[in-house]
Amino acid sequence: MEKSKKLRIGITTAIILCLLGVGLYFLWGALAERKAGPGTDMEAIKKYLSRYSNDYEDHAKDKKLAVIDHIPNLNKLEPWYDFAEKVRAGEPAWVTMVEYTIEGDSIFYYLHYDGTEFLYVKDTTRDKFGSHVYLKEKFTKLSEFTETAKDGGTIYSAVLSNMELTSTEHVEQMFREVYAEMEAGTYDPETAEYQRFPYTIIQTRREDETSGEK
Repeated sequence: MEKSKKLRIGITTAIILCLLGVGLYFLWGALAERKAGPGTDMEAIKKYLSRYSNDYEDHAKDKKLAVIDHIPNLNKLEPWYDFAEKVRAGEPAWVTMVEYTIEGDSIFYYLHYDGTEFLYVKDTTRDKFGSHVYLKEKFTKLSEFTETAKDGGTIYSAVLSNMELTSTEHVEQMFREVYAEMEAGTYDPETAEYQRFPYTIIQTRREDETSGEK
């Protein structure tokens, strides 16, 4: 009887330890993934982005998710500023972002920086009136601008590109030149000067004086 009791205790203890080990393994994996992100593998990125709900209240509570709706009372840009700070220091980093359609559907973005270039992924799968796809683009530069608005406030802009940009006016100039060449039939998207359109990620009034500078 005593041996049988000890055996049962031993088996129970082993099962408990095994379950604890499995739980800690998955917890460690989840924490590691949250810190490192899904990297540049598209399937891992899709899996990561698919975890997000389509609810703004959930998004507002998520400290790792930037809300970039271009409307001051909806923006939650701390995760973006943390990402941009690491990029300015030349450190690998990643960030997820969300904005909303007129109908209130969520459009998610994932941006990964490996120390050299940026992988930018747009997730429209929650947009009822959209194309329900994942789009990806690569860029080599992140430009940040802080400019004075007509009312004296500060406007912060962040633009991805494959060229040197000096201001938001320069970005607008590049778009005008590209469209003019497209209309003339001379536009070549593979040229070193353009490569891809500059992409404005954020343009918002800056309430936080600790946010990015060029």
